[in-house]
Amino acid sequence: MTTHKIKQVAARLLLAALAAMMAIGPVRAQTYTLNQSVQVLPPYTNKLSDYFAPGKIISTITISDAASHNRPEARLAIRGYIQSVDNDGAIQIGTNEQMRYPVIIRGTVPPTGAPGTFPPYTLTYHDIQGIFTERALSYQGITREQVTRDGLPAGMYRICFEITDDVYRASDTNFTRPQPAGQGSYGPFCSAPFTITPAMAGEAEPPIIIN
Repeated sequence: MTTHKIKQVAARLLLAALAAMMAIGPVRAQTYTLNQSVQVLPPYTNKLSDYFAPGKIISTITISDAASHNRPEARLAIRGYIQSVDNDGAIQIGTNEQMRYPVIIRGTVPPTGAPGTFPPYTLTYHDIQGIFTERALSYQGITREQVTRDGLPAGMYRICFEITDDVYRASDTNFTRPQPAGQGSYGPFCSAPFTITPAMAGEAEPPIIIN
């Protein structure tokens, strides 16, 4: 076999190996079959902090294949963000990629070894505050100062979450690091788009009528 043919065979083997690795990747990427519903309730103001108020975001995580794992708890790490819709996501404000908020969903595993279950988990106000804490937020397409001074620009937005397996099992801190390659990754899970209208700044005060 000539040197040229040897190189051709080696190249083909390398391509085959890479294709096999790509095919295997998605199979081991996720630990659970996981879904998350996200709803944002009106009114839709241009004040960023309004979206992290109690009862504003209603979001529930469901795990549908817990029986195949037989684990007493699911340890997850969550990041969230608000993103503009009508300009291809040019504006995005959310949890820094290097900081994810840990959430533990406790399930039931019978002592008999029978399949266990995880109940649906609705993010609490404490969770929302942790995910969107100011010290963890990063700003893309707009500055922190602009949002503080002028609020969010008018347009369509959505709120999304991304979830990973919390392989670091953070306990002493409110945040965990991103997962290593090959660990579970889920989402993004997004709300329906909503419209933020221009703030009624500078509107004249109604007259005071004195009888």
